[in-house]
Amino acid sequence: MRLPDDYEDHGGGLTPTVISAIVAVTIFVAVILTVVLIMNRQPTSHQQNNTAAQTENVQQAGNNQTDKYPDTQNLITGSTLTPSDLDFWDMYPETTATPLPSADPSQKDNKKETAEADPSTDGKHTLVTNRDGKEEWVLISPYLPKHEYDFTKLVCQSDLMKYYQDGKLTSYVGVDISKYQDYVDFLKLKKAGVDFVMLRVGARGYGSGQIVLDDYFVDNIKRATDAGLQIGVYFTSQAITEEEAVEESNIVLENIKDYKITYPVAFDMSFVDNDTTRIETVSRADKTKITKAFLDTIEAAGYKPLLYGDKEWLIKEIDLSKLSAYDVWLSQMEDVPDYPYRFTMWQYANDVTIDGIIVANSNCWNVNSYSSKHVEINNVKVISGRQNGDGFTFQSCTDHTVTNSFARTWDDSLVIKNYSGSTKGITFRNMQVWTDLAQSMEIGYETDKGWTLDPEISDVLFENITVLYNFHKPVISIHNSDDAYVHAIVYRNVVVENAFMQGDNGNNKELIEMTLQNSAWSTVKDEFGSIDDVLIDGLTVLRTLDGKVPASRLSGYGEDNRITNVTLRNVTILGEKMTNLKQMKLRYDDYCEGIVVE
Repeated sequence: MRLPDDYEDHGGGLTPTVISAIVAVTIFVAVILTVVLIMNRQPTSHQQNNTAAQTENVQQAGNNQTDKYPDTQNLITGSTLTPSDLDFWDMYPETTATPLPSADPSQKDNKKETAEADPSTDGKHTLVTNRDGKEEWVLISPYLPKHEYDFTKLVCQSDLMKYYQDGKLTSYVGVDISKYQDYVDFLKLKKAGVDFVMLRVGARGYGSGQIVLDDYFVDNIKRATDAGLQIGVYFTSQAITEEEAVEESNIVLENIKDYKITYPVAFDMSFVDNDTTRIETVSRADKTKITKAFLDTIEAAGYKPLLYGDKEWLIKEIDLSKLSAYDVWLSQMEDVPDYPYRFTMWQYANDVTIDGIIVANSNCWNVNSYSSKHVEINNVKVISGRQNGDGFTFQSCTDHTVTNSFARTWDDSLVIKNYSGSTKGITFRNMQVWTDLAQSMEIGYETDKGWTLDPEISDVLFENITVLYNFHKPVISIHNSDDAYVHAIVYRNVVVENAFMQGDNGNNKELIEMTLQNSAWSTVKDEFGSIDDVLIDGLTVLRTLDGKVPASRLSGYGEDNRITNVTLRNVTILGEKMTNLKQMKLRYDDYCEGIVVE
């Protein structure tokens, strides 16, 4: 639902915003969507409280007939079990994720055989990727109700995921919106096929513990309602006691009482990437009690409660057996979710197209995509004078393309980082950039911010890039400050009209800089990766600050941490074709090899 630090006041620190922030300007952006998957079931006893959601009418896309708004309490297959029936079940003990011993003595003889079974194929385990990047096979509880979705019936239409049952559309599409999206055109969302929005009411700071209301909530809920969208809300919790959870729920209730809430009220308690939070030391049992306290309070007030979480959080950080009465909003940024248990809403990022907008002076990073797949950005203009106003920033993403776009930024213009996984298949093509302070094309410094197992940054292409001005630091830079394997990087047809690098106290004035070194942003201290297979094919520098060829620098770290196979081809500086490293003023250390000029 969010990125690091999105609800903590850090002054001038880096505060990444999701790419959907640019929805604010002129068009619909579907980076983070929620799909409500409809299944037929009989409501259980806890689901007898109807809300306004059961009486609303929704206009189906492409259909002039108005149907009754779906009963949100009939969204998933029910269970005959109650929370009290499940109290004995502790699916995953606090200290281990191994299965509980069998109660059947006859199975003792099969203990060895069971232990040797492959969890990836036995159908009894599910793969969980922990926030440190490590993968773990965890036993699926036989007692918790499973979802009954057939994901062969899940299709992507007009960049939106839709679910069909017996040929009938049984899903609804929504977006998650907070202050980090700035101004949102809700009418355009409606026209683009969005049925509902989940609006953030507020949050508790993960360090301070202070509760703050979302700056845009009142405006968002009024305009979303006027646009004819169904309305749900959520609160980002960092409660460490049940009393704090009740406090949070009461604040939500106080702030929504004057509005028509037709979708659920969701509780989001989760860790923050790459930082410590006040809930780090809260036990699984207490997190469960805190969650229940919030949801119970919401339900008692007549609203539909909803539990939000990603797969790791839902399976390992809370006890679902004690929360089975509540519907689940699953966050899993995959083409198809593999969460085994019952859920009614799915948050994903897939097959997104962004076209024809202007982003001006966002709170921090301007166009930011985090852990997303299959994103196309075209004809987007970014203008930012903020100190941390990076232009286009992709973190732990796959298959992203930016074309025919422009960025003038104070900070880095085109940026690739790793925050919680690897980054692969990124293309910047046919772009103009103007960089006032930092790097025009930057990979790093953060290359393993999430302590990922074997992180990579690979298959990156910068093609047909015009750098109008680069005033301060290197034009082309790869700063591998953690332990990632950075490779298969191509720069093709780059024109630098004004290479005016002035550096920091005489440093960082290079045209090209590639380094393996820790930095102020390093997470993996004193552990280094490598840089391999870099091609610069067609680099033209028209003007420099002093009228001379600027220097370039490559710096490895050790025998196992090297920069290898860097080819510079068709490089022309100040009208002179570069034919060797000396002419280019490119220096490198003993931990670099295969560095050639062609």
